[in-house]
Amino acid sequence: MPTLARDTCTLHYELVGSPGPRVLLIQGVGVAGQAWSPQVRALADSHQLLTFDNRGLGRSTPAPPGPLTLEQMADDASALLDAVGWDTCHVVGHSMGGVIAQRLALSSPRRVLSLVLICTVARGRDAVRFDLGTLWTGIRTSLGPRRGRRHAFLRIVYPERFLESADRDALAAEVGALFGHDLAVQPPIAMKQAMALRKHDTSAELSGL
Repeated sequence: MPTLARDTCTLHYELVGSPGPRVLLIQGVGVAGQAWSPQVRALADSHQLLTFDNRGLGRSTPAPPGPLTLEQMADDASALLDAVGWDTCHVVGHSMGGVIAQRLALSSPRRVLSLVLICTVARGRDAVRFDLGTLWTGIRTSLGPRRGRRHAFLRIVYPERFLESADRDALAAEVGALFGHDLAVQPPIAMKQAMALRKHDTSAELSGL
C-alpha cells in the first residue's frame, strides 16, 4: 500500500495504468480516492492514473489536529506528484477536489497540462450554504436509524424521481463502497473539509487570468 508521510498525516495513494497521459484525480468532501474506480477502470489501458485519499480521510491517517485549509490539501497533491516523479500531468477535480485542483493550477501553473472541473465552484461558500435546508439535510443524515440516514444521504446525490423506482438499500451499499464509508456514518474530517471549502475563494484569481 503506497503512502507518503506529510507534516501531520500519512497520505495513501494509488498509481495505476499503462504508459500514456498522466492524470491526477482529486475527490471531494468525505469521499475517498477509490470513488474514482469507474474512471480508473475505463482509462487504465491508455493512461497513468494517480488517486489518493485526502488527509484525514479513508486510508490517509490520522485526522490532522486543528483546522484544514485548501492550500494544505493542494500542497498534498503537489507532494504526491513529486513522490511519483511527475513533473506535469492533467488534473481532474470533483466537488471540493475541483477547488483543490484550482489551487494547484494557480500555484503551479506549469505543472498542470489541463484542468477538468466537475460539479465544483470557485467560491466555496457557493457550495457550502448554512441555511434551513442544509440544516434539515444534516439532521436527516445524522440522526435516527442507519437505514434512514443512508436513504437521506442518497437524496443529496440523486434526484427524487430516480430514487422513487430505485432499490435504495442496494444503491446505498453501492455508493458507500465507492465513497469508502457507510453512508450512515460521515467521516469526522468531512466537517473540517466543508469548513475549509467554505472559507476558500479562487474567483478573483481566476478572473485575472
